[in-house]
Amino acid sequence: MRADGSKKRKRLSCIARRLVQAGWLVCLVGVLTLVACQKGLYHAEYHDLTSSGWDSRDTLVFELPATAHDQALGLTVSVRSTSRFGYCEVATQVEVLCDGQVTAVMPISVPMCEAAGHPLGGGVMMRTHMSEPEPLHLKAGHHYTLRLTHRMRLNPLEEVLAVGVVLENR
Repeated sequence: MRADGSKKRKRLSCIARRLVQAGWLVCLVGVLTLVACQKGLYHAEYHDLTSSGWDSRDTLVFELPATAHDQALGLTVSVRSTSRFGYCEVATQVEVLCDGQVTAVMPISVPMCEAAGHPLGGGVMMRTHMSEPEPLHLKAGHHYTLRLTHRMRLNPLEEVLAVGVVLENR
């Protein structure tokens, strides 16, 4: 009887070891997939907003990481809102600063709904909306900052939860 119990324990131990190995393999594949999907990502950052919304006087500042060589990037503005946000577009303005000096001012529109007025983006409680990428060129050896504001008449923009920038290699 002891021999059967010992065999069962060995068999269960072997099965458990294989399950652990399989679990590690699944985790490794998952991590590699995430890394591969983010290959073109240069920088992404979001600022959470207060419950009172996004005021046009609220300037969101994004410090970009230094680059060792010139970069040709696509700049996307992203707006996260609740499903109750009632506008089809958010007009934003991005000021690009190089070493503290404004070098470009970019008006960027973030579509929030389709032409028919149906909201874009999935999600029941929160939706993420992104602009079309705008070209942005960074030169090596310089410090870059982005300053982002909204240019909407309604102030503050309620139901906006967070605003961010995504920079991807072109």
